[in-house]
Amino acid sequence: MKNYFRLAILFLCFSLASASFASEGSGEKIGKKIDVKIEEAQNYSQEKKEKIQKEFQTQLDKIDSDIQILKSKINNTKKTVSADVKAHWTDNVNLLEKRRIELRQDLESLQQSSGNAWEELKTGMQNAVADLKSSFKKAKKEFAHSDKKAQEKVSTNDEKKEKLSEEKNKETIENKSKNKNKEKK
Repeated sequence: MKNYFRLAILFLCFSLASASFASEGSGEKIGKKIDVKIEEAQNYSQEKKEKIQKEFQTQLDKIDSDIQILKSKINNTKKTVSADVKAHWTDNVNLLEKRRIELRQDLESLQQSSGNAWEELKTGMQNAVADLKSSFKKAKKEFAHSDKKAQEKVSTNDEKKEKLSEEKNKETIENKSKNKNKEKK
């Protein structure tokens, strides 16, 4: 992108230089026009950099929110899952948080950088954000799958308990009936 600006500026210089040969005394005008074009190119580049930084910031804020939601879900499922499963989920969330912190540091570096370093950092940030999003989706999917299994297990256990309770009630009623029949005889 920087090369495009250089080419545009060179083209502008040559076209303005050729025009200056046609009219004398316009050297100052040409110099001013070149200065204006250079400033416009720099402003455009700075605006684009700020826009990209805001996009990264928005993405990181969304990831922060998603991580908090996932943590909340993990805390709410303490009763339905084993300690091992909860520990696994917590480890995944901790890894996501570590990556998020690294990305925030990269964003700070991106804000301080300029020129070619900025382009390289921008590309690295794009890849890292995509990787973090992918990891988050994977963790979220794994959490949903594990949570569903845990809920099914709890539901199955509840059904078994209910069935046992019904059987015990039935036995109790039958025993009472037998006892009454014995007493009558």
